[in-house]
Amino acid sequence: MTNSESQSPQRERIVIIGIGNALRRDDGVGPLVLDACRYEPVPGCDLVELDGDVNRVIEAWSDRALAVVVDAVCTGDAVGTLHDLSLDRLDDLGAVETATGSRLVGLAEALAVGQQLNQLPDSLRVLGIEPGDLKPGFGLSPAVAASMDELVERARSAVTTLTNDRI
Repeated sequence: MTNSESQSPQRERIVIIGIGNALRRDDGVGPLVLDACRYEPVPGCDLVELDGDVNRVIEAWSDRALAVVVDAVCTGDAVGTLHDLSLDRLDDLGAVETATGSRLVGLAEALAVGQQLNQLPDSLRVLGIEPGDLKPGFGLSPAVAASMDELVERARSAVTTLTNDRI
């Protein structure tokens, strides 16, 4: 499901992609970051909510100056730990197991396919948070909930930093 929040028919050059499933507790961090950005809009930025499908991810970030991908990521660190991932670290991470399979593998695959098709954003940041509970249900685990404000701020900061650099 692609959900672009841009009011104009043309896509903005910057996108925040929130990946996850709000019905699987901590897996819902991506959509929750987008909710916060809808509440306090990020000027010049599209918001796209995805389930991690490779083709949809590539479509969302293609022809963008910046794509910020927000998702739950498993590294073995403490629950609630924030990650600002470089592209070379994605292969080292554990996948987030979801009802539809391994999503981080999908992100790594999206990068590989996007590179082959020359459909990568000019700049890509992957912001993650270490999940604690991926079982079906609502709400975040306490440690993840405690880190959400900082995760939202990092997503917003990535956008404003690029916007300010181009002014």
